[in-house]
Amino acid sequence: MFGLFFCSPVCSLNETRYQCKCEGLFVWPNDTCHAYDACDVITNGSCTCINGLPADGQFCQVLLSDYLIDLDVRFFDLFLVDILRDIVRNISLPLTLNSSTNITDIDMNTVCGLNGTEYECKCEVDHVWPSNICMAYQVCDSIVGNTCGCIQALPSEGSLCQRGKKQFMKSFEPSVL
Repeated sequence: MFGLFFCSPVCSLNETRYQCKCEGLFVWPNDTCHAYDACDVITNGSCTCINGLPADGQFCQVLLSDYLIDLDVRFFDLFLVDILRDIVRNISLPLTLNSSTNITDIDMNTVCGLNGTEYECKCEVDHVWPSNICMAYQVCDSIVGNTCGCIQALPSEGSLCQRGKKQFMKSFEPSVL
């Protein structure tokens, strides 16, 4: 579940006025830093200390960051991969989930399936297997520039194809699992 998290600040009297400090990964938003005169440096539009008690019940907010989330999507019928490709291709980005969460990139990178009796894992367009994976498993295409686009295995360490310059086949027609 995505959402905006809040934390109560630690406020104390400092000589003649209160200072309220956020702890851990929590910060005051930019407008609060300016409205209450930040008592530390404003960095990337946030601060961790303000001079005063916010009258409007404001709380410290989680520091906004970029996150990379890997989703492992598995199908028993690989014809669904083309449907997923079409869905992903038709999403308008950035996709706003709420006021603080935007999806800025969706990257399909690896498709694995049975090819007869063996698994093959092929890289999507603009992706490659890195050198260490190409050397560890039998390849089902050629090795170019220490990278490959297809291996005959399901990598045990959960590796995925990485963005690269070499383009490999767009479609993958394995047997149904």
